[in-house]
Amino acid sequence: MFVDESGFRLEPVNRRTWAPRGQTPLQRAWDRHDRLSVIGGVALAPQRERLSLYFQVHDQNVRAEQVVEFVWQGTITPAA
Repeated sequence: MFVDESGFRLEPVNRRTWAPRGQTPLQRAWDRHDRLSVIGGVALAPQRERLSLYFQVHDQNVRAEQVVEFVWQGTITPAA
């Protein structure tokens, strides 16, 4: 199983705008500073020659115990 973990911040990205000089534009957005951690894995079943995708979404940072549990679950049943 190949496993990777990534984090996502749920806030809008500020970009440059084409406003005239001296007229600062207002960019309205919701004020969310939440984040998600996603752990995913790809497994190859040698007997079946088939790939399986597994993933879990967490509200907090993924810790070592959660990675071990994720890998253990992935060796038993694939994610729906």
